[in-house]
Amino acid sequence: MKLISTLFIIALTFGTASGQQKSLTKASVFKLFKSSIEQESKKSISVGSNEWLTCNKDSAFFKNDTIRLFENNLYRAAYICCDKVGWTFWKKDSFIIQESQNCTEPPTGKIYKDGSDTFTIKLENKEGKLYLSTFYTYDRNRLAHTFLIKSLVEEKNGNEVGHVLTLVRVN
Repeated sequence: MKLISTLFIIALTFGTASGQQKSLTKASVFKLFKSSIEQESKKSISVGSNEWLTCNKDSAFFKNDTIRLFENNLYRAAYICCDKVGWTFWKKDSFIIQESQNCTEPPTGKIYKDGSDTFTIKLENKEGKLYLSTFYTYDRNRLAHTFLIKSLVEEKNGNEVGHVLTLVRVN
């Protein structure tokens, strides 16, 4: 019995040390996105400014079912990946997506002049789960993707603390 108690304490300690689950509500997710906005002007969007990042090796962002988006500071401290996709928010429910690579000189990034890289977000509760849907802003808000928000955790890497949003692709 003492062994089981000890294992339970170790498991509990490890679980809280590796990442702390944040409340998954519409308000908490929008508040987090809003807190990441660092735009100098309302007339233009500063792409890459405090973006949420994920690795895009082998087009993983576009192909994988599960995507982990890291707050900018945490991603840069914890994750080494040449190819990235970033979401830069300019409003709590609007972002621009950009692809970039930084392992060959010069580093490059890609955004589109036609606006096909700008999205709005809708959060919806269904059957006790929170879903995030993205809509193409340029195309009369046509649905792009829907994700189940699997988790929102706070993680630490060295001196950097940030959030990780895990999304599971629904369509």
